[in-house]
Amino acid sequence: MAKLLNVFLLTGIFLFQGLYGQSKFHKEIPVSDENVVHVRLEAAFGTVNISGGALDKILIADMLTEPSLDMKTEINYRLDNRTGILGLLLEPKDRQRRTWGFGSGDAGTWDLQFNNDVPSRFDIEMGAGRGTFDFTGMHLNHLNLSAGASRITVRFDEPNTGFIENIHIESGVSRFTGENFGNANFGSLKFEGGVGAYTLDFDGDLRHQANVDVELGIGAVTLIIPDHIGAKLFAEQRLFSSVNVPDDFEQVNRNEYVSRNFDTAEGKLIIKIESGFGSVRVRR
Repeated sequence: MAKLLNVFLLTGIFLFQGLYGQSKFHKEIPVSDENVVHVRLEAAFGTVNISGGALDKILIADMLTEPSLDMKTEINYRLDNRTGILGLLLEPKDRQRRTWGFGSGDAGTWDLQFNNDVPSRFDIEMGAGRGTFDFTGMHLNHLNLSAGASRITVRFDEPNTGFIENIHIESGVSRFTGENFGNANFGSLKFEGGVGAYTLDFDGDLRHQANVDVELGIGAVTLIIPDHIGAKLFAEQRLFSSVNVPDDFEQVNRNEYVSRNFDTAEGKLIIKIESGFGSVRVRR
């Protein structure tokens, strides 16, 4: 029987002045009878670290910041039927009072540890800051990431126990690194890069055919495709863009390249690239 909307008034908040005038914040959300958790994270600045491993908790959150910063911090959680809805917000109360530089991490640090077993859906918006999003060991069914002037790393060091039909990543004036995306267990991945340097590493246990779309403005993208994965690359040659592929890729026509193991490999990538003023490099 469907439950009424449950709003959790969570305890366990701990706020104090540290030895060096820093404020610490701690919050925990216990596991209930969720069968999925939707996570919405908005961080206008600072450093955000995501990892798994919280055993009997949906979330264990720790934050460290300077008390002089006039900031707005919210963690809200509610249970709708068996769907957990988790909202996290970190932003200055007056956004006009401070301009955050490229990859700024001095505005505070969030360490967020999530449950591995409960299926999760992540929608993340990062402004100017740093992010290390380690989804190793977690059960992900959805990933949508938008980053502004940030330095971001996304990591899957073990196979994802869920299946992500579509991964969508937008990276603006930034540096982005995706590690071991072959473990992400995705159907399609769309990456949109503005101005910056981007690396997409597809190492991992890819055992099916997946699609990758890359749109690049001004910058450089490196695609790391391990030897055991077959790849077919479509990249339109333009006046102000370049494409470099390894020796084991054959150029079928002006815009198409195919690895020699494409027909025999268990894991395959179909990659389409649109580049304005940028370079594309494929590495084995």
